[in-house]
Amino acid sequence: MEKEEPTPEKKPRFTKEELRALALEDAVAISDRFAREPVLARTGKGYYKSAGVEGLKEDIAYLKSLESREQSR
Repeated sequence: MEKEEPTPEKKPRFTKEELRALALEDAVAISDRFAREPVLARTGKGYYKSAGVEGLKEDIAYLKSLESREQSR
């Protein structure tokens, strides 16, 4: 079975390099929100702190900026 060439409708939205960069950027941005519990230090378990309403607004603005960046391509 031959592989189909991507058509404009099927063309990937991001290249692999762009996806890696976005994932790394996101991981670094949220890394400070992981709380380590002293009791669970041996297991490495903890929890993820909520960013609250302001954090959600920032996340939405960031996603909209990605969307507009993609549309300008």
